[in-house]
Amino acid sequence: MLIDGADLMKSDPPVWIISEGESAEKCWSSVTSWFNDVSPQVARDRERLSIMRELGQWIDPSWSDYIDFG
Repeated sequence: MLIDGADLMKSDPPVWIISEGESAEKCWSSVTSWFNDVSPQVARDRERLSIMRELGQWIDPSWSDYIDFG
């Protein structure tokens, strides 16, 4: 995911996805809409990691570095 440099001056620029071998695609109309769409997944990942730890998972998955248990 990325924000096009041409859009950096916008207050809430669109978010694009670039997939290898494919063209860029604007998938969210704004950073705000991207955060609204991904926040439920972050909550699920946080819960999943908590359960994995409770079950004695001895190696955290690579994505666990990005989860804050604050």
